Amino acid sequence: MSRATSSGRPIPVMGVQTAGSAAAAILRDGKPLAAAAVFERSFYCRDGRDRWLCFLRADLEPGPLHALSSNWPARLREHVSEGQEFVFRKGGVLAASTLLVEFGAFQEWRPPAFPPPNPSALRRALPRLREAMRMSAPPDTLAALAAGCLQPGDGWRKNVLTEASRALAALTRWLASPRGHPPRDAIRALVGLGPGLTPTGDDVISGVLLALHALGMRKEAREIAAGVETYGPEGTNRISLAHLRAAVTGEGAAPFHDILCEAMRGRETFDGCLRRIDAIGHSSGWDVLAGMAAAIEWYVAHGPPAS
Repeated sequence: MSRATSSGRPIPVMGVQTAGSAAAAILRDGKPLAAAAVFERSFYCRDGRDRWLCFLRADLEPGPLHALSSNWPARLREHVSEGQEFVFRKGGVLAASTLLVEFGAFQEWRPPAFPPPNPSALRRALPRLREAMRMSAPPDTLAALAAGCLQPGDGWRKNVLTEASRALAALTRWLASPRGHPPRDAIRALVGLGPGLTPTGDDVISGVLLALHALGMRKEAREIAAGVETYGPEGTNRISLAHLRAAVTGEGAAPFHDILCEAMRGRETFDGCLRRIDAIGHSSGWDVLAGMAAAIEWYVAHGPPAS
């Protein structure tokens, strides 16, 4: 779908079908946006309050920052470039000089409600989840290391995985007796750890936060969130910080919520969800899963913390 300009050159018209809570709030505010990171299947925009949303192809996964859009241009970078401004027009149209985005009829996505925490169900599900991680996780991810099927090799990746594993262990030890603040050294070590759009350390923190919300451990989640706000603005990039802040509220991409719901019900197969996780970045989905699994494992071993 496209529209002709005064010069006769057609402009593609995308249509937002589904928007997560954070993306929906930005679209409804109607303030100018600037494109900040452009890929083939997605591009990020930010507003003047440094809030972020990500436009993605409609066949990708929903999430809090995601605006899933149809009529995706075949060569996106010909129509969107970093720094390009988008302005809002009447009738639910977001306009740049080379691309239009219609969003007047989108549906807002929110993750499903979790069932109540059930230690017995989680105890049944956890070995299957660990086995699925062992069989499916790529070898250079924290999920593979956590599942016991990887000894990290030499170089920077070994250092990243080793440091992330050590800091994650410190966080889960703190859960056993969260009377004081969580180990700030562990949070500081994780924030921004590793390369990429969402570094391994940030993904691990997100996974822990999502699991804590699912397990009803919101006090502990708030304590970790305070560390994120302390170290995140200077410690990691703005896009990854936006995803971390969504995890602080208990929201992440749909496959993570589906895995948590399945685990809470004691399900014993995760293959379908893990295939979806494999499509989230090079290793990001698996690193989030490692954080989730660590928090679930702690809960299975110790039960809910004393109030």
